[in-house]
Amino acid sequence: MRRLVAASGPVDVLVNNAEHCETPDDLESLTAESLERHYRVNAIAPALLIAEVARRYVSGPPPAVVNVSTDAARAFPGQLGYSTSKAALEALTRATALDLGPRGIRVNAVAPGPVQTRLAPGALDHRAGRPGGGRARAVTPGGLARVPKSARKSRAEKTA
Repeated sequence: MRRLVAASGPVDVLVNNAEHCETPDDLESLTAESLERHYRVNAIAPALLIAEVARRYVSGPPPAVVNVSTDAARAFPGQLGYSTSKAALEALTRATALDLGPRGIRVNAVAPGPVQTRLAPGALDHRAGRPGGGRARAVTPGGLARVPKSARKSRAEKTA
């Protein structure tokens, strides 16, 4: 962080977008090492980065923090370490927002839902047939920016 600030100046925005997810990740495969890997990346690293950014903020426009979570933080079967570590990230987001808000530092989380990537082809297939699964199409990284024509409405249409 010291080198980053020296080279680029103060941090304006911190986006904690790293994630660690293993399969299998169920009760049968649970180990202390697996939980530690999930929590180190999904909760501990963001906590340490937020603390470092907050410590370095002295004056000027306050930085903003965005933590990327997931709908799995609500607990999905077979995702024990991943979902509980992302739930910890959401708790961290709420706690640091309360602590840092008086200093003007905003801390928020977004949970965009599953994204089908080439690194995990078919990874979302397991959700079909589950409550809440199979209703929405899988989003691909290239599809995140595309808005279907049916969703494109003018401001006048939306307020009418």
